Amino acid sequence: MDRFLLPYLLRFSPFDKIGWLKNQENITQIINKTDEVIIKENEALENAIQKVWITVGVVMQKDKNGKILNQFSSFVLTDDGLILTSYDAVGSGLELYFFTRENKELLLKIQKKDKKLGLAILRALNYNFSTTPLGDFDKIKLGEAVFLVGARNEDGTFQNFVNSGIIKSIKEDELTLNFSEQKFASGSPLFNIKGELIGINLVGSTGEIKVIPINKIKEFIK
Repeated sequence: MDRFLLPYLLRFSPFDKIGWLKNQENITQIINKTDEVIIKENEALENAIQKVWITVGVVMQKDKNGKILNQFSSFVLTDDGLILTSYDAVGSGLELYFFTRENKELLLKIQKKDKKLGLAILRALNYNFSTTPLGDFDKIKLGEAVFLVGARNEDGTFQNFVNSGIIKSIKEDELTLNFSEQKFASGSPLFNIKGELIGINLVGSTGEIKVIPINKIKEFIK
């Protein structure tokens, strides 16, 4: 009624002289402005995802016959091949491989790991890696829009997946989100809307996400 009938009535006398009817035109404009804001937010999220998805890969554990026993999402820290992922990805003692979007497999070597923190750093060689900026823990806000990008090896084909939501709670050593994820997301990076890394996601057995925040990551990679 506000958007169609009342604007139509304002074209005719005496309706065009009624004050409260004239005000409906302003209400209609406000609705349009809200729609525009939502569209711009969606565009910002899409642009951020396109900017960072290239920094996400798969860390795989294989048996001696080459069968994949487990796989985890991971994040490219540096262009010379440092890979950040979940500690669970390195706990088996098996050889580890980094699976890229070009469906290439690179052998990984463990550089550093911390069971208590839940993170590990691996190194892959002979590949041109892309990176994205690290965020600032002090700038993370409650209710801030965030998204994760994960990856998996699906029958020999690299596949990305995305999930988004908000920061539900903030602690010095942990962030929590308002959404859950599949197990393949463990080790995946969490980004803000600017495309900055603000955490690494560790996924529990029931899909709950614990985020290791960027301040702890920076301490770990020193």
